[in-house]
Amino acid sequence: MELLLEKQLNRQLTLLQLIHIKEYKPKTIAHMLNISEKTVLSDIADFNESYSASSIHMNNDKNLSLHIHDNHTVESAVEEILQSSFSLYLLKLVLTKEPTLKQTCQLTFFSEPTVRRTILKINKWFVYKKYQMKITIEDRLKVVGDENLIQEFLCILLTELYGKEDFKNFSLIYSTCFDLYCYYKKQTHIDLQEIDFIEFSLRFVSLVIRIGLKKKLELTKEFSQLTSEKKLLFNQLSDFLYSKNIFRIFLEKEFNFQFKPENIFSLFIEIDRFYFPKKNQETSSNQLLIEDIIQVTSQAIPLKEEEITLIRTNLNETLLVEKKISYICVDFTHIYYKHLTNLYPQLPKLLEFLLPCLPKNLNKKQHWHYQISITLINYSQVLQEKLLPRFPNKKILILCEKNQFNFLTAQIKYNIPEINEVIICTHHKLKLEYQFINQFNLILLDIPLQDSNITAPTLLLSNFTSENFWRSIKENLG
Repeated sequence: MELLLEKQLNRQLTLLQLIHIKEYKPKTIAHMLNISEKTVLSDIADFNESYSASSIHMNNDKNLSLHIHDNHTVESAVEEILQSSFSLYLLKLVLTKEPTLKQTCQLTFFSEPTVRRTILKINKWFVYKKYQMKITIEDRLKVVGDENLIQEFLCILLTELYGKEDFKNFSLIYSTCFDLYCYYKKQTHIDLQEIDFIEFSLRFVSLVIRIGLKKKLELTKEFSQLTSEKKLLFNQLSDFLYSKNIFRIFLEKEFNFQFKPENIFSLFIEIDRFYFPKKNQETSSNQLLIEDIIQVTSQAIPLKEEEITLIRTNLNETLLVEKKISYICVDFTHIYYKHLTNLYPQLPKLLEFLLPCLPKNLNKKQHWHYQISITLINYSQVLQEKLLPRFPNKKILILCEKNQFNFLTAQIKYNIPEINEVIICTHHKLKLEYQFINQFNLILLDIPLQDSNITAPTLLLSNFTSENFWRSIKENLG
C-alpha cells in the first residue's frame, strides 16, 4: 500500500518506523530518505499536529525519538497515518459502496478533477503490481476484474487500515465467526484447524460486502456437486445464521447483504475452505519435489548428511499440496546460521553492536526480532555475493512484519544501495503476490517459530506456492 500513499504520508510512515527502533538526527533521516532536513522538520511538525496515537520529540542533542501515547501501540500509530490517506479512503469507498462520481465528491469534499486524478493513480498502481483489476468511471465507480482477487484485496485493505477496536461492530462479527467455528466443529465431529479469528472476521466482512454489492465469486463448486453431507451442513449453516437475528439485521442494514440461498452458499464455500485444510496424498510426486529442494539447498549451502536427513524430515512434515500447486516451508535456522557466520564473520559483532541501540523496554523476544530484522539486510549482501550467482536472473524476497516494512526498506537503500535484487513484502500482502512468487529462488521469512521464545529468520526455498500461502505458513510454523 505504501506506493499508494501521498508523498508526505509515506515519508511520515517511514520516519515513524525508523525512530521507533532507535534515535536519529534529522540530518541522518534526510540523508536516508533523500530529502532536505527542512522537509524532515516540516513532516515532524505536521505529524505532531495531525495524529493522536504518537508524537515525535527532539532532545537537546537534536536526536529524534517516538513517544507512543497511552492506550496506543505502534500498529495503531501506523493505522492512523493510513486512515488519513485520501487514496486509500477512495479505494475503500469504491470497493465497499460503489458511489457515483458526484456522491464521491460530496463524501470526500474533493473536486471531480482531483478524484479522477486519484483514480488514475490507483489504476497505474494496479498495473504496476500486475493486479488484474481497475476502477472504472461509468454510472458508478466500480473496481472490475477477478472478483476473488478483489475480495482478497479488500480483506487486506481493511487489515491495513483498521485495528479490531476501530472496526464498526467488530465484536459482533468476531463472536459470530467464533460461534460458527464451534458450530462446525460440533456438527462435523472433526478437529478443525486452528484459525486466526481476527483475520477470518475481516475476510468474512469482505465477502459480505462484495456479495451485498451483488458481486458473484467464482465458486470452486456448484451446489449440485456437493456431497450429501456438505448439503446437509449447508442447510444447517443457513438456519444457524438466520437464527442470529441481531447479526442478520446488522448485515442487511450495514452491507445490504440479503439472506438468499445463493448468498449463503458463497459464504459457505469460503468458510468451508478456511476451516478445513486441503491435502493431497500424492506422496510420490511429493518425494520428487523434496529431493529437488534438497538438491537446490545443497548447492547453496554445504550440508552434512545428518543435516540433509533433518531437512528431509522437516520437508515431509511441512509439505502441503493444494490444487496441484505445491510449496515448501522449512526451518533452516539452526543449520544456515553457522554457515552464514562463516560467510559473513562480522555478523556476531553486528548483533552485539545493535543491542545498545534497541529500546530498553523491549523483552528478549523483541530484542531478537529487531536484531534479526537488521541481520536480514546483511544477509541480503551475502546472498548477492555468494548465492545469487548460482541463480541467475532470479530475485530475493524478504518477508517482514507490517511495522518493519519501511524500516527495512530505508535501511537497505541507505546501507546497501548496490543491492537491487531484493524485494521486501509484508506477510499479508503476499496473498496478492502469490501468482508471481515463482520468480524468486530464495525467500527469507522473519516470523516467530513454533515452541520458541525468540524470533529467528526462516529460509524458504520454493518454486511453487498457492493463494493460501501465508495462512498455511502460520499453520505450520506457529
